[in-house]
Amino acid sequence: MARLANKCVYKLGDIDKKLPISVKLQRCIALDIPVLIKVPDGFNVWAIDVQLHKLTIDDIIQSEKHPADRGRLARYFYGDDASTSIQPVITKPNSLYASTTVADVEYIQLPTVDIEKLKTSESIGISEFKGVFLFDKELNQLTLQSSVPVKTYNFNPLKKYKKTIFDINEYTGINLTFVLCDKKTPAINEFNFPLNDVVNHPAFAKECYLEEKNIPKLIFNESEYKQSIYHLEPEYHISLAFLAMSKAAFNFNVKGTSKSIDGDYLCKVHGFSLSWGKCGAYLVNTFNRTENKFSFATLKELFQTHWITEYSKDVLALDKTLKDKDSAGNSKLSKTAKKVKSDKYKASLAKVIKARASKVTDELVGVYGVPSGYACYVELIIRPDKLKNEKTLKANKIKGLS
Repeated sequence: MARLANKCVYKLGDIDKKLPISVKLQRCIALDIPVLIKVPDGFNVWAIDVQLHKLTIDDIIQSEKHPADRGRLARYFYGDDASTSIQPVITKPNSLYASTTVADVEYIQLPTVDIEKLKTSESIGISEFKGVFLFDKELNQLTLQSSVPVKTYNFNPLKKYKKTIFDINEYTGINLTFVLCDKKTPAINEFNFPLNDVVNHPAFAKECYLEEKNIPKLIFNESEYKQSIYHLEPEYHISLAFLAMSKAAFNFNVKGTSKSIDGDYLCKVHGFSLSWGKCGAYLVNTFNRTENKFSFATLKELFQTHWITEYSKDVLALDKTLKDKDSAGNSKLSKTAKKVKSDKYKASLAKVIKARASKVTDELVGVYGVPSGYACYVELIIRPDKLKNEKTLKANKIKGLS
């Protein structure tokens, strides 16, 4: 599977060649994976308002406030037929945004309806696209964008406008669609430009592309995963991060998504924080080294020993200690006293969790040689979610692969 240099995209036909293209496209639809095609040479990408195709000449005429201006526009558009009854406004021009060329676009996103068509046909013609693959300066990387900055719509062939703040301002988050036009097409003074110049471009299923981060979603095989050494039984699913990492390890070490994994992958695909991502990548790459004594099975054993067996004993011991203390007091507790008791229990339980976590970390470092900088994150990754604090859970919004 060849990665296109510096583009973070792969050709669909090169991904899991044993899998039919139609099946891959269906999975893309089911998993909401964007499908891209390369912008052909000699064409520009235009961003246009999704409502532009509804705009009519009569809308332009009727948008003028003064009757004289409406008359002049009617004569401009209709000539001798200017007396023809003008229809009521359907689309208000001042609610639209200007058609805009989008520079430096190499890949554009197919609409879902066209992906559906490609499943049963080797190629189809496409005239409108869902998004553009652009370099994001803030993120300093290529990203798929469904909208770009645009100005407000402004058209009147009979008036010379002075630039105002509204002509300079650009607006973001606008509902747009993208089209292809020949680079030789001039930006003419036409009320619905460039609709009359849009090219119906052929798209071939094998020539479609996917972003690198979405490859594991496409090729993940649950049945194969269950037969692999990285499979986690349901009892381990109380840690979503542990489950996500096991699936990442399966993808990279069994399915060979790539020779090695980096933290960025776990952050993008599974929602790990930067620290967890680096640690998870370290683990997955470590599991793949046959000479290393620290295996995935070791991690499962640590989980079973510390967070199932020993932690249960810790909690029972804590409950017994607190029960003995309660037995020593004969008076009934007030509401305030009950709250204090509850708070004390939570504090005591937090200490128990912290102590158990320290034992896991110590074992990782002392017995298995995991670097101390990683060990604390390894412990957090496998720790059951209900025993992680709220801050940790918020920083790691874990997503799995179905």
